Amino acid sequence: MNQLGSSNKTSTGAKPVLPKVNNFLETIKNNQAAPIGNRFESPFGANPFAEFNRQKEIEKQRVAQFHQARLKEWEQVYSAKDKQVEKKIEEIRLELQALAKQIVKYDQNITQAIQTQVVTPGAYHITFFEHIKQIIALIRKNVTDANSWLSVFKKRSAQKGGAFWANTKKGGTSYLMSGEHSAARSAG
Repeated sequence: MNQLGSSNKTSTGAKPVLPKVNNFLETIKNNQAAPIGNRFESPFGANPFAEFNRQKEIEKQRVAQFHQARLKEWEQVYSAKDKQVEKKIEEIRLELQALAKQIVKYDQNITQAIQTQVVTPGAYHITFFEHIKQIIALIRKNVTDANSWLSVFKKRSAQKGGAFWANTKKGGTSYLMSGEHSAARSAG
């Protein structure tokens, strides 16, 4: 047996080092005896709650940065759309100004063609004046439609909010809260 016992010994003669294991009750006792700041400290290292809270704050900051970046992108998209609309309106206005100048020039040319005396009248002159007459009739129809549309647009822009809001300004709350008007505005 001696030989068996001697075979279990290490060749260096040192005792094997075992890891130190704290008793659970001793760990709790030590934590309660520790100052208040260290009470939640883990026997394995730093406070896990503090680490969790720090990670949570970092995540909140990341979310806030993400939302700020998204908001900035949306503002850029909408401002780009607004700029495109403004640019398109300006282009159309320039085209309308050019058309108005051409109409004035056209009016001058028509007036000159009508007032010019025909020396030797012929079939050419008849077809020429009939062609001018047809073109002017088409233009007159379109101009009449455009004038009607522009007059309606001008009236609407002059009202600035319509009759309801104008009457509300005059009548105040009594007009706004009137039973007849609220029934007319209600859904259903």
